[in-house]
Amino acid sequence: MFYFKQFSRAIIYSVKISLLFIVFWGVHLPNINPAAAQNINLEFFSNNSLVKVDSIIRIDKGIEVRLYEYQTDQSRNLPPESQLLNVGLEKASKKNYEDAIINYTKALQFNPYFSKAYVSRAYARSQLEQVEKAFQDYQKAVDIDPNLVEPYIGLGNLYFEQGNNQKALENFTIATDINNNYYDAYFSRGSVYLELEKYEEAVQDFSEAISLNPKYIDAYVKRGYARGTLKDYEGVVKDSTKAIQLDPKKKDYDAWNNRGLALFYLGKSKKALEDLNRSLKINPYYSHAHYNRGLVLRSLGQYTEAIASYDQALLYKPDDYEAWNNRGNALDDLGKYEEAVASYDRGLQYKSDDYDAWYNRGNALDDLGKYEEAVASYDRGLQYKPDDYDAWNNRGIALGHLGKYEEATASFDQTLQYQPDDYGAWYNRGVALAYLGKYEEAISSYDQALRYKRDYDKAWYNKACIYGIQGNLSLAVSHLEKAIAYNPKYKDQAKTDQDFALIREQPEFQELLQ
Repeated sequence: MFYFKQFSRAIIYSVKISLLFIVFWGVHLPNINPAAAQNINLEFFSNNSLVKVDSIIRIDKGIEVRLYEYQTDQSRNLPPESQLLNVGLEKASKKNYEDAIINYTKALQFNPYFSKAYVSRAYARSQLEQVEKAFQDYQKAVDIDPNLVEPYIGLGNLYFEQGNNQKALENFTIATDINNNYYDAYFSRGSVYLELEKYEEAVQDFSEAISLNPKYIDAYVKRGYARGTLKDYEGVVKDSTKAIQLDPKKKDYDAWNNRGLALFYLGKSKKALEDLNRSLKINPYYSHAHYNRGLVLRSLGQYTEAIASYDQALLYKPDDYEAWNNRGNALDDLGKYEEAVASYDRGLQYKSDDYDAWYNRGNALDDLGKYEEAVASYDRGLQYKPDDYDAWNNRGIALGHLGKYEEATASFDQTLQYQPDDYGAWYNRGVALAYLGKYEEAISSYDQALRYKRDYDKAWYNKACIYGIQGNLSLAVSHLEKAIAYNPKYKDQAKTDQDFALIREQPEFQELLQ
């Protein structure tokens, strides 16, 4: 009896396994182990658009804090423009930006060269989305006082928000040149490096900000993110823990989320779940924590609970294709293949070139016995990632189910082109060749599988089957003996396997099976 073997993709977290034996013409065909791609993306390590939004908010917060340093002691005999600036800042602290702008404008009427009033008005205008006017005010402040740092930070953040990362970097760098102790400038520039996926530079800038301000919570949170992308998960835990310790109200849900996901990567799923629950307690609408919680629950085998978490994530972010994809994986874990396919389809509505969804969809369709559709799904995925050996392997198995052994062999050849030491693909190739009656080529393929995995019992057994079909008693017995040594189940299996019909009554064969 010849067995195909389908392997799971190499992933960091959990492995999706489901066994299925299928009989063709009275002969066992594939021992299917369909595995989803399970492209599990940690939200805080993958979704740069959201990281950027968070960075912009944190930079804005830093600008606002600096503006309040402009406030002058009220006990002094202040000029009218300073008094008006103070009133405007007080209004701004209560988010009353319209009235704040009125006071800043009056201050500038008294003193048209009052650069801090321009900076303050620019910030207020940016909060009201009066972007062009904000640009003008920041630039006016620079023209009046080129050595004032805040307008460069403001300009940089406006450019950053508009996607002009180069201009953002230029302005933040000018700020660091003017004052190399200005920690907000390093934080701001590090945030742009995150967006540009220059993670080492980002870590360097966040570290500089922390060295200048060891209590800089935002910098710890962002450095943790950057370290996560560099796979320094212990570093993420340290930075997130520091941010949590420094936060008097323990309200930075990003820090809890980040630490939870880093713990997940480190294999500490139960602790990870505690942190993600804490993040959601602070912000129950945080879709990414719901998503990440789903990943953790799935790794713990709590598939129904994982689906519920993905559903919560999708409630707040219905176009999250990764959530639809991983929801499909959890449904697949439960054997709900039709629902899994529907979930993958929903994700593909939002990202039609998502390789992982096409791959996972192919596996679910294979589980449903819809082999032609499975092949079509693998083909779509391979359009976007033609060098994925797992997809070629699983495609070959689906073709084997359809009896298309020549095409299956070609698919396994593609697998081996990209992964020549894949013993499973060599084994599967041998199975397809055996079905074609090309026994010598099949034996050569099994030998290659055994070259990379000497204790591969299935390859030893299938070689024994071929020798049994050929009536070669000595080789059949010696190979069957090897298979039994690695897996005793073959002693019973061989007793009824029709591949040994020609030699079954021989004393040597009967003695081995006693």
